[in-house]
Amino acid sequence: MMGLTRAGDPETWVIAVLGLAASGPRGRRQALLVAVATGLATGITQALKHAINRPRPSTGIADFDVLVENPDAFSFPSGHAAGAYAGATVLGGGGGLRSALLATYAFGIAVSRAYLGAHYPIDVLVGAVIGAGSGLAVRWAAD
Repeated sequence: MMGLTRAGDPETWVIAVLGLAASGPRGRRQALLVAVATGLATGITQALKHAINRPRPSTGIADFDVLVENPDAFSFPSGHAAGAYAGATVLGGGGGLRSALLATYAFGIAVSRAYLGAHYPIDVLVGAVIGAGSGLAVRWAAD
């Protein structure tokens, strides 16, 4: 679960974007779409986090041991889930095996955030919706 959470860190998306950008013209287009989608999802989640100020489970549940260090104090919605679903939605394209693998990857990142105690389940669900919506919006605008 720790590995899945780390796979959803912003640094991972920067490395993915740079790798795509270096892979040729199609990769540069995909890199731009991933950067815009994950940036949009991050912007939305950060705005909501700071507007809602919901504390993380570790501060709201007595005797709760969190298993991961959190980047900030706020729980709702999950930025990791939003970024993972934004990237998976953009790169998943029109379905098939790649789409299924990316959806599984995003789901794993989202589940890891709740499992490790960084978020409540609703946090990751809303993050996933924000991310998928951001990815769809970017794909729609690009087409």
